[in-house]
Amino acid sequence: MKHTIAKKLTKSVAKRNTSSSGQKHEVCIKSVSVHNYSQISKLEENLSYKDIPVILIARITPLLIRNLGAKFVNKLHSTASKNNYTVFRLGEERIIVVPNEVQVQSLLS
Repeated sequence: MKHTIAKKLTKSVAKRNTSSSGQKHEVCIKSVSVHNYSQISKLEENLSYKDIPVILIARITPLLIRNLGAKFVNKLHSTASKNNYTVFRLGEERIIVVPNEVQVQSLLS
């Protein structure tokens, strides 16, 4: 199963740029499995931290089974764009939310 997910990966996060002063910035990476729509408030809270940006990888399969996936992604996208984040799809089962400062490159198939 892990091999098929890797093959379906359509976006990849590149290394984070350093600031003009040459300092490196901290980035937190979180991976979660979303089981109900009510978990959106906790994820939105993670995106609102200004001190340390978060790269969030969310497994949304349980929501897709209940036909709540689109509603969840739309709400998360709205919050993400307000906080300078971008939402990408990782195959059928996952999404990734990255700060706009992180470079994202497409992988060639």
